[in-house]
Amino acid sequence: MTKGEYEALVHRLEQYANRHPALYRIRVGLLAALAYAYLLLLCAVALGIVVALGFLLIHTRGHGARLIVAVGWALLVFAWMIVRSLWVTLPPPEGRELDRREAPRLFAMIDELRKKLRVGRIHHVQLSPRFNASVTQCPRLGLLGWQVNYLELGVPLMQALSPEHFRAVVAHELGHLSGNHGRFGGWIYRVRQTWSRLLARFEETPHFGAFVVDGFLRWYALYFSAYSFALARANEYEADRCAAEATDSRTAGEMLIQTFVQGRYLDESIWPEIMRRADHDPQPPTEVFATVARAMRQRPPAAERYLRQSLMEETHYDDTHPCLIHRLKALG
Repeated sequence: MTKGEYEALVHRLEQYANRHPALYRIRVGLLAALAYAYLLLLCAVALGIVVALGFLLIHTRGHGARLIVAVGWALLVFAWMIVRSLWVTLPPPEGRELDRREAPRLFAMIDELRKKLRVGRIHHVQLSPRFNASVTQCPRLGLLGWQVNYLELGVPLMQALSPEHFRAVVAHELGHLSGNHGRFGGWIYRVRQTWSRLLARFEETPHFGAFVVDGFLRWYALYFSAYSFALARANEYEADRCAAEATDSRTAGEMLIQTFVQGRYLDESIWPEIMRRADHDPQPPTEVFATVARAMRQRPPAAERYLRQSLMEETHYDDTHPCLIHRLKALG
């Protein structure tokens, strides 16, 4: 599927979702179930091979038994390849793990928001050097699931926001796991994320037996990504509503503006300046993150220009996040 074909499919499905929202959700749900049905079929085939071989060995004597053993080894290897193909691990997000004793107020806020938004357990809270916050799920059982939840908090983003705006950020990320509203959309959002990451993992590190699911995974991950795009985008609006629910609409809107403006300031001014120093100075730049911290705590000199640029951006199909102006309108 080319990029043009992908975008055409997404556009067509968005229109279908607007005309027939209930039917669209049913179709996406069935497509999500297809992947698990395929995985269960593979497990059943592997188990069936083992059971059938055992049955034949018990009821066969003489030369027939030796033939079954000879053929059986090949079939057992195939069964093992099926099981091995399902066992692909995803690396956890990189970051500095936070302990509850180090940041009791942060964990208290997370616990409060989890209860308010009806979110399951967050197994790991990590700090990262990125201007970002995210929730990531890593399946313990590879393609078969059993998720571990990671909440990643970017230190530059934390430095750029007031405590109340930061609370809105955390609520937005937890909103992707929320059971308050949009439970189905949240589930599809996470399934979509997991399959995309699994495909990337397959491509990065091929492993023994991968060919059993490789063709299906390549087709399915891309097709499901396109088919569920409209729901994934709707889930971003749901997550914004969770941020407003945890604070208020104005605070959630201010948080969005602040992140867009400060993010542009960091990308267009602060990091380029640090890189210029690295190009010209004989020694590596010192106090890089202290420089970023100071910049994030002040109003950007070109804040109005950054805001105008952010408000003029349009929503596109490279990302499920809507543009700033659409998100602000949705918050009222």
